Amino acid sequence: MKIKKILHEPLFYLLPLLLATYLVISFRLEISDVKATRNNGTENIKLPYSIDMKHNETLLVSFNLSVKNNKLAKFNIIPDDCIQEIWVNGKKIPLDGIKGLCDYGNGAYFDFSKYVQSGLNQFELRIINSGGGLGGLHIETAHSGFASLSFMHYIFVLLFLLSFALILKKLKFGFFATFFVLLGISIRLIYFSYTGPTERVYDMSWGHSIYTNMIIENKQIPKTDECWSCNHPPLYYLMSAGIKSFFDKVNPYHSFRALQQISMLFSFASLAFGVALLYRLFNGSRFAMLSSLLFVLWPGFVITAPRIGNDVPFYFGALMCMLFTQMWWNKRKNKHLLLAFLGAGIAIIFKSTGFVILGVLFAVFVCCIFYFERLPQFKMIVLIFIITIFSISISQHRIIADFSRNETPTLVSVRDLPSELYIKTHLGSFIYFDMKDYLMEPYTNTRSNSGGRQYFWNFFMKSTLFGEYRVWNSNFGNTLASALNVLNLTFFLLIFYGILNTKMQNLPSLLFFVALIASLIFTRAYYSASPLQDFRYIAPILVPMLFFAINGANALQNSRLRFGAYLSMLIFSILSFLFIVGQAI
Repeated sequence: MKIKKILHEPLFYLLPLLLATYLVISFRLEISDVKATRNNGTENIKLPYSIDMKHNETLLVSFNLSVKNNKLAKFNIIPDDCIQEIWVNGKKIPLDGIKGLCDYGNGAYFDFSKYVQSGLNQFELRIINSGGGLGGLHIETAHSGFASLSFMHYIFVLLFLLSFALILKKLKFGFFATFFVLLGISIRLIYFSYTGPTERVYDMSWGHSIYTNMIIENKQIPKTDECWSCNHPPLYYLMSAGIKSFFDKVNPYHSFRALQQISMLFSFASLAFGVALLYRLFNGSRFAMLSSLLFVLWPGFVITAPRIGNDVPFYFGALMCMLFTQMWWNKRKNKHLLLAFLGAGIAIIFKSTGFVILGVLFAVFVCCIFYFERLPQFKMIVLIFIITIFSISISQHRIIADFSRNETPTLVSVRDLPSELYIKTHLGSFIYFDMKDYLMEPYTNTRSNSGGRQYFWNFFMKSTLFGEYRVWNSNFGNTLASALNVLNLTFFLLIFYGILNTKMQNLPSLLFFVALIASLIFTRAYYSASPLQDFRYIAPILVPMLFFAINGANALQNSRLRFGAYLSMLIFSILSFLFIVGQAI
């Protein structure tokens, strides 16, 4: 009977088909016989290639590209630091109008479908190292929006959405809850289609990649002070090292993209936990739909999705903990408590900020015992103790190692920060709000006071939306960003009003909100560095933020003001959608 049930399960057929489609779109480039010529000498190399070169020295790189379908010949070429000429099958390719020819960070997007043939093709690239120092070349699978997608990409997306919908159905998600999760997945896939490993991902993620590469090269976990991100718990980097090692062997041009895709999967799961939590907080009312719409389209939460690093897995564990903490508070079922501690354990394993999540869970646990006068079963307490000790041990074993070497451990990466990132810390930094700067400058910057980095709330509120960079630097993009900033200000006013009208049943959300904000304020005050007030560090706070904002709107006595608040939230979700999708068009 079990075998018959499995054979009647649609996922039994969908998942292998989904995997097969993924393999087709992931292994579409076969580059071989790569050679580099410089200083009248030629050598066999592997990409990515980097070597010390003189100022204005040229580098000639040649390789063979094998494709089964010429329409798949779309990829990003990242030079260090300027592409001068490209020849395909003996024909010189025009470079006029192509952006990024001298962009050694993100490179230039090329569609070679008109110049290649099915089968083997010969490529030659002439690169000049106009800046001196390191020079070289890297090639990645394309990430230039809709233009880089093939028919198989669309097939894969349809299969993935269908599979995820079936999984949500098994988890008893309703129609609208499923719709919002799939909407969130769709907009993240759109954003992913034009976002490379280092583009628009809050701060630079290369520090995390270096940590991963050190594990691959040295076959061991580095010490805390050996790299910028080496203070972080190692599990994410061990997992990334395994994934990257695999792709480095079979398709090195997809390895960093694969790490982005792992983050995307964690983000999709986080969407499901967040929407489920909002539906429970609002008891499935129409406000659950409004809050879910805002949650899945919130720009800052979308932007973090493809980020290479341990942040997104942390969001997964934190939101899992927040969901089951609320369910345990409402129903006091032991399985919910166990799953809440499991979520907190996952959060700790991936990022030290998880200790804030675990601390709130313990606080709720103690409050529940005194408020409801009910103690969980002894075996449940033992399981909780085991999960907690196990997760802390995995997460912070390097702290123990540092103590054993008489070294000072650290939970925050502040070593060798550039001096321009440090700012003055005083009481006014956390009280004063620069309204003029907030309204006139849509984005913020960690290296310039323009954008409000010296004031906690200015920086924090903008970073909830965009991060530490200009996301869409055009007149229309800046206008959208400014409008979102104005609407975001109304959100925060409603949040504080909603907190004043909170009820005891919402205690977990209140404690998570207060604790996460307090942790960010403490970090910013203690280290006095502008990046350390970034929303990215506490992104799961978005759920209680939306909950209190809508409760604040509900508490407004004036019906017109209340309607205006709801309308502004709906407009915010529409502008968020335009802001994210508009960059891919």
